[in-house]
Amino acid sequence: MSRDILENEEPNSLRWKIARAREILQREGWRSYFYRIVARCGYRRVDWYVGDLARASPPPDFDCPFSIRTLAPEDLPAYLQFRPEVDKRVFLDRLSRGSFCHAAWFDERIVSATWVSIGEAYLEFFGRDFPMTSDGVYLFDSFTLRAFRGRRIPGLIYAATAAQLMAQGSLYAATFIEPKNRPMRRARLRDGFVRAGYASDFRLGPLHCVRDRREPWSGRS
Repeated sequence: MSRDILENEEPNSLRWKIARAREILQREGWRSYFYRIVARCGYRRVDWYVGDLARASPPPDFDCPFSIRTLAPEDLPAYLQFRPEVDKRVFLDRLSRGSFCHAAWFDERIVSATWVSIGEAYLEFFGRDFPMTSDGVYLFDSFTLRAFRGRRIPGLIYAATAAQLMAQGSLYAATFIEPKNRPMRRARLRDGFVRAGYASDFRLGPLHCVRDRREPWSGRS
């Protein structure tokens, strides 16, 4: 019923707004709906999750038809085909800053990718860095094509690259997840991550307040 209204009613009409609210509540729950409302008032919050790289393992009974590799500048056309909404400068700027992208390929195209930076966590929509220890890696902008979701491919990418990250001196991985993103939260919890705090950003006119309430990684994930 809600889907019919969303498809046929005038966007932003009262019936459309009620149907949209019901859809979000059913799909994401009350917690996510609350944070969507306060975001309209200038408040944003993300939860901080950490995981021990030594405990990373592929999903059980995973029949892997995907190849995992780190993208290079010449992979830009394939990445833009995968994420056409992304400006090519974002891809190149991330590489120039020292970040790298681990991607899963299927049938000669990218179907899932996760960006990684070492020793720093830059949250793009907050526009600021959050300090990390030098033995940590930050996972961000993880995305999977809709047709391939539910197959735990981000977990496969994480497990497949953990040994490489540890060989470079990293011990743990961390990521920010928005409260509304329940699929990613569930996926990272299955990968062995635990919640270890949050960061929030509040903007109202000239007022700008950022809070960082993250616990340091202690090796107990």
